[in-house]
Amino acid sequence: MTVLTQKYQIGSSMVATGEIPLPPQSFTSDRIQAQLPNLHEVLAGLPFISHETALLGVCEDGIPLLLDLRNPSPGALLVIAAQTSTSSEMLDVICQSLQVANAPFSLQIFRATDTKTPSLHPLERVINPFERDLETRLLELADLSDSRQHGRWNGPSVVLMIDKLEWILQIDHEAIWAFEHLLHYGPAQKIWPIVATTTETETHLLRWLRRFRTLIWGADLSSAQKKHFSVPENPLSQFLPQTRCFSLRSQGQWIHLWLPEIARMR
Repeated sequence: MTVLTQKYQIGSSMVATGEIPLPPQSFTSDRIQAQLPNLHEVLAGLPFISHETALLGVCEDGIPLLLDLRNPSPGALLVIAAQTSTSSEMLDVICQSLQVANAPFSLQIFRATDTKTPSLHPLERVINPFERDLETRLLELADLSDSRQHGRWNGPSVVLMIDKLEWILQIDHEAIWAFEHLLHYGPAQKIWPIVATTTETETHLLRWLRRFRTLIWGADLSSAQKKHFSVPENPLSQFLPQTRCFSLRSQGQWIHLWLPEIARMR
């Protein structure tokens, strides 16, 4: 497996016993879908998956790409796609992969979403973005980050997932400050903002792009949008649905991913 590691680079300190093969491009989409492993099968194929490790997707060579929450180098993550359902799909994969090998003592997940019922999983709490709950949570996490900076408390890693970046524009100024504080300082204190957005709000998007250290781009963006943001075509999208293909830039190179299927929980 491949791990997103220090200095925003891809390392290969842990290699899987077997890669997850991709089907030939000449196959029909139906046959490809039938052969692709789901999330459970991808994770089961790893020699081990440690606490505080998330799956981002599977690379072109069939090796899973993992995010180590104990290493702050990748920083806050922003997933950008043409459709909300596409960017939310990656958040679902990250969320469910984290639930596999963690317990409340090692991880807490907060998910701001308007399409998911309250979670029964002990690691996850669903936040209503249209109530004060989102603002309250941002302020609490900013305080927690500040406390950890001063060595007052450590505790489990925290993942804050927000399905729509534009919700941040609707909260009060103090909560927006808390959110920006988390983007800058959170990962170093084991508090990880992972946010989704679409290019429909391009004006607002441009304002926020530089605040996230890792940008993950959906293959469902139009050719004009990809050109505008200098995003290459994802080669995997030639034979897989664009909504399941993503790309990110690391150490001067583009890495292309596909998402395994997951159990529907919405």
